[in-house]
Amino acid sequence: MKVKYFYRFIIIVLLIVFTGSLRAQDFQGGTITYQQTTRYDFQSIFGKFNNPEADEWVASLPKQHQSLKLLYFTKGKALFQQDPREMEISSELLQQALQKADYFKPPEALLLQLYSDFTKNVAIRQVEFMTRHFLIFGPIEKKAWKLTNKMIKIQDYTCMGAELKQGDDLITAYFASEIPVSAGPADYSGLPGLILAVEINGETAFLATSIDLTPPDAGIVSQPDKGKKVTQDEFNKILEEKGKEWKETRSKGKGGNTMKK
Repeated sequence: MKVKYFYRFIIIVLLIVFTGSLRAQDFQGGTITYQQTTRYDFQSIFGKFNNPEADEWVASLPKQHQSLKLLYFTKGKALFQQDPREMEISSELLQQALQKADYFKPPEALLLQLYSDFTKNVAIRQVEFMTRHFLIFGPIEKKAWKLTNKMIKIQDYTCMGAELKQGDDLITAYFASEIPVSAGPADYSGLPGLILAVEINGETAFLATSIDLTPPDAGIVSQPDKGKKVTQDEFNKILEEKGKEWKETRSKGKGGNTMKK
């Protein structure tokens, strides 16, 4: 039975690849809209307070937030960013929680745009860190994907599964070989087809909600230019220095686990 299943799987894969090669002849690019689901564990960030009202407030905080992201791509390039048409939809309660959480955790970099040139193997990340913008230059990160026998359908595309381990997390990506570009949402790329969904430990992080294979307007898939140019090593040093400053500030005892709503 296992041998039969294996051969059936191989036949399905070959059919997908063959169909994809036919579509690829006319492929020029397109735009994918993703729904990103961000999950929060405020309980572990804030810890336990000696204040029933504050503990009740932490327990009432949203556990996740959904936002829209866009991926513009051509045959050899891609640009990932937030959907500029999206209005801010996070609740006031979530905004308050995120502001307060900044005191309890080191400052983090926020990815604004990710530009990838697959022909030159160049990635440019535009990030915001402590109100400043940086342009981080480096090669496209190669990920140790392993193909699986998982297959799902997303927006009329039959997608194959691939997995990798990142620290303690199991990442599962589903890609459509019919869209012949090795791109995907955020830093997830490197598969023989466009990634339409990403799961982290079994929970959906990105899911394509719209697929438009109309080539993007000229100039859209272009390098971000706002920010200080640095290498990844240089930016890592900045993160390390600011992290040390944050720890020193916290160690001076500017309040313990106290909170005012």
